[in-house]
Amino acid sequence: MGYYFEGTLGIKFTPTTRPEDILNKFNSFLLMKGRPELNQILNQQVPLEVKTTLLVNILNQIRFLVIFDNFEDCLNEERNDIENLELKAFIQHLLNNTTRNTKFLITTRYDFDPLDGRLASGIEHISLPELHFPQTNWLMNNFTELADLGIQKKQKIYNVIGGHPWTIGQFAKHATVQGVDDLLLDLSPLKKSLLSLPCWTSLSPNWTKTLKNCSSSPQSTKKQFLLKHCHGLSAMKKMKVLLLEYLCKTSPMGSHFERTGVR
Repeated sequence: MGYYFEGTLGIKFTPTTRPEDILNKFNSFLLMKGRPELNQILNQQVPLEVKTTLLVNILNQIRFLVIFDNFEDCLNEERNDIENLELKAFIQHLLNNTTRNTKFLITTRYDFDPLDGRLASGIEHISLPELHFPQTNWLMNNFTELADLGIQKKQKIYNVIGGHPWTIGQFAKHATVQGVDDLLLDLSPLKKSLLSLPCWTSLSPNWTKTLKNCSSSPQSTKKQFLLKHCHGLSAMKKMKVLLLEYLCKTSPMGSHFERTGVR
């Protein structure tokens, strides 16, 4: 990494993250890199735009990699835009005006466009595959309800629900109420969480009916459905595929979804 960048800064986002929090993170990072300019005005009574512009000027001079992690925590209920308008303006200022040297990497469980209009085409969207079991095991260790489970129990959970981070998180959440074993026997609470997602409720009645029918179909039929109906979907494509994957995995027949390489 050091061959390409002179430093890497990771910022973990939360629902309460505001521009001032991000500026403080950048300031600490830049001070370690011998750049005190932002620190000199950070606590002065100057507009946020002035501070942001100074930060952009610095970032354009040096090859940094800036990672905005867990960005989904800052999105609105529909998971398609930044909820806080001040934070949105700040992020767009950074991305629009940092045109040289520094690169930004945004990690999020929900695909969205951080920039508006024609500028959105300047952002590359990279879809990551579902986690394999070793990575899923590490993820499970972050949840109190799952961390102390034996490896065989974790493997059983993985075999049933797969390795999508959202599904693992929801499973852990419901396991606090029902317990792991009871939840494995009855996944209806997990299905209910999935069906309450805005992307599901916005589907047409025909889509909803077809997905539910597919969840109880033979494995070969599910694969044919994916190839036929998921090809060419636009904004909703990835979440619809996720919905179908989950329904297939948790069908009463107990069959496990097989990835088809649909993009």
